[in-house]
Amino acid sequence: MQKATNQLIINLSPSMLSVALVHRGKIQQAEKVDLDTAQWAGYWDDGLIGLDQSFRQLMSRFTSSHPSKATVFYHSPSLIQKVYTFDLKESQASAAGITQLRDSVGLNRPVETCLLAQEDSGDVSTTTLVYSEREEQLRSIYAWLNRCGISAKSLIPSSVAAVKVATEVAKDSDSDTAIFYLGDDVSVFAFHNESGLKIVRSIEIGYRKLIEGYAQGLWPNKLNHEIDSEDQEHTQLDTSDIIKAQSLLFEHGIPMSIFEVEGVELRSAVLPVLAPVLQRVCIEIKQTLRFGLGSGVEMPKHLMLCGPGAAIPHIGKAISQHLDMYIKIDPAESSFEPMKPFGRGTLQWSLCKSESCPNGLLPEIAKDSIARKLLTRCLVAGVAVALLAIGGEYFALSSEHQKISQAIEQDTSRITRVSEYRQHMESASAMSGIIRDVSQLAVETVESIPQWHGPLMMISSLTPDSIRVSELRGDLTQGKPVISINGLALASTEKGASIELNKFVAGLEGIDTVVSVILGGTSRVSIGDDQWGRQFKLDIELLQTTLPYQAIIESQANASAGGMP
Repeated sequence: MQKATNQLIINLSPSMLSVALVHRGKIQQAEKVDLDTAQWAGYWDDGLIGLDQSFRQLMSRFTSSHPSKATVFYHSPSLIQKVYTFDLKESQASAAGITQLRDSVGLNRPVETCLLAQEDSGDVSTTTLVYSEREEQLRSIYAWLNRCGISAKSLIPSSVAAVKVATEVAKDSDSDTAIFYLGDDVSVFAFHNESGLKIVRSIEIGYRKLIEGYAQGLWPNKLNHEIDSEDQEHTQLDTSDIIKAQSLLFEHGIPMSIFEVEGVELRSAVLPVLAPVLQRVCIEIKQTLRFGLGSGVEMPKHLMLCGPGAAIPHIGKAISQHLDMYIKIDPAESSFEPMKPFGRGTLQWSLCKSESCPNGLLPEIAKDSIARKLLTRCLVAGVAVALLAIGGEYFALSSEHQKISQAIEQDTSRITRVSEYRQHMESASAMSGIIRDVSQLAVETVESIPQWHGPLMMISSLTPDSIRVSELRGDLTQGKPVISINGLALASTEKGASIELNKFVAGLEGIDTVVSVILGGTSRVSIGDDQWGRQFKLDIELLQTTLPYQAIIESQANASAGGMP
């Protein structure tokens, strides 16, 4: 993200809505509004309508103009993400990861990938993060931004961004050191040694649980001891209590000694509430090391705490009591500003400084809008070129007419040639009338031409031996040209058949005149003892080119306004 000139970055989390204007990786201005974490689920249920006013007020604080498109980092309540490692190159690994995740989430949810690591020495190995979001969640964010006058450029789940940042930190760390990125709502464990990335795992716990523990320990009279069906306490702590607890956490940290804060002995009041959270963090780290590292991989000797949570005083000492590892703290933690919007050391700050950013998600309505805008620009460019050509031809004819008129005035002996020229002009005018009438007829009867020829010419070259086409049919469906293909993808394994099918679909999507490729239902077919097949049906929607006859009619009308010489 550092290379972009001007960017508008929005961060949406359960406790904060913040916005920053970024210029070439430098944060020019950052503003925030605190949110009530208890209303987080309600915001999503109402399509984020409850955040409209807060967001508009936040944007009004910016003194300079800002881009109309924004990148949004958001904490997702419904994200599904998995890390896969394949002995394949990047593009093939991405396709294989998408295929595996779609087996779990289906075909209706948007799916995207993010490259985490690729090892080219010896055998090729690619580690990729594959993630999927509900279409309803993406539409809610997209509609929320549109209501507030902002267009969505990219929607990136914070959990995906945390995994990306933690992986980059692990790559830069010593080969015997694992890292634990302690975020606000999501943490990440990662380990990278000389032979590559060995493990990366996100954990659904962050230092927000420590903030809540501080608040509960300091103000126990505000607890509501009603227990829900999941055996969890509900609190009546308001936003100001949470903000104050956060400030105290980053000021005093994990109370390892006896001292008082606001008349309360902090260690006895807070530590018993924080202990279960710290214990869970340590258990997650132990289980990751125990079950996540493959056989033959040497255990890391050190663990470095990084991320905004590393700025909590005494956090390393508290965790070291439960782990048989040497705990190190990020050397830059003293400069961290975790309470400021886009403050140094936060996830958003790290992404603004990073050279790369995870691929974002968009709802289908946004993708359709982008495609329509691109098609409109292409059509406008084509009409402009045609008009320029007609104008150039008209200018050439006008120049020639002027030269002939001058020649007639200078030499009366050439009157005969002028008369012949008039006859040619009259013939051209008659032909122009015929062209205008034909163009008018075409405009009234034919709106557009389906682009059948491009895909039909390309399908044969794009169809490998592993794809057997049993039926190919072209038709107009609701006024749109569609080519339907029924066929069978063959391979030696069931997984290979899915990969071959994905390659075939990707090749079709790369055809310039193809608007979209919709893969219908697929079914597994066993063909003999050594081959598998994936029976499929897909529909290819084609581009329609609007005929520029109306522009020809108007240009001819303007050309004829000058009359005959």
